[in-house]
Amino acid sequence: MGKPSRADDFSRSLVPFFLNNVPKNRKKHGFICIFVLMSFSASIKMKQSITIFFLLVCTTIMVAQADALKKKNSFQLSFGLNQIKEKTIHPKVHSGTSLLLKYTRKKEKKNRSRYNVSFLFSKIKTKYENATRSTNIQLKGDYGYLFNLKKTGKYQFFLGPSLSANYRLSFYPNWDESHLYWADDFSLELSNQFQYFINDKKTLVLDLNISAFSLFSRPELHRNHKIDDVSAGGIIKSMHSNYQFGTVNQAINICFQSEYQFKISDKIHQAIVYTFDYSRFKEPLPFRNMQHNLSFKIYF
Repeated sequence: MGKPSRADDFSRSLVPFFLNNVPKNRKKHGFICIFVLMSFSASIKMKQSITIFFLLVCTTIMVAQADALKKKNSFQLSFGLNQIKEKTIHPKVHSGTSLLLKYTRKKEKKNRSRYNVSFLFSKIKTKYENATRSTNIQLKGDYGYLFNLKKTGKYQFFLGPSLSANYRLSFYPNWDESHLYWADDFSLELSNQFQYFINDKKTLVLDLNISAFSLFSRPELHRNHKIDDVSAGGIIKSMHSNYQFGTVNQAINICFQSEYQFKISDKIHQAIVYTFDYSRFKEPLPFRNMQHNLSFKIYF
């Protein structure tokens, strides 16, 4: 057997380095990479320099990804007040309590990306009705990419664009038992977040999202059919019809959120959240929706 080359010795020396520096969740794939490349280099000496190069790249990438990328999930349970003014029926305000469930996932290196999915259910009525029969359901999702504009030891400030999809479906049997009413939109928004670190375990976070451009759908003012198609396909088709484009003077969404985070362990921490959500579509199909929600949030 010949004497091992310097490249072979260097390749083998990467194993203890790998054990000491690569996180546990990356070692399985790293061992496979090192084993294959070391075996390859032992039989083909002409590839020794390539082997060393790839070993360095693989190890560097695994360390960088584990250290730089931060991921965080959260689940939110909210109780609140939901108010709707559907002027295509009448100018009276429907109001009632609401239940909201929300899931959020964040990824952060220098900048921050996040997406949210939420579901709201609410029973509403006007002050002229004795029984609460009207129902409002809302499904929302958004994705945002925020740039870290300012970071110090005590606070961070993020600013960037976001895209949102908002579906709002209501049924008012006391006023119109034959038709459904919806107010849906796809919006381009400006999002910003201010994060203040009170101490190692407590953080205050303020979020503000404002829509700039919206593609929105509302029912026709005068419907030619007597009864809506209430099958799943019929509802989906109706809620994606009669689209119009508008800026803030025609359609606007505003969401403000104040969040107080506190840790009870290194892996899980909680937050108390207040959210104000406002939506408005103007003539010829006027609609307004205002929500106040108080939430308990768990990060994991």
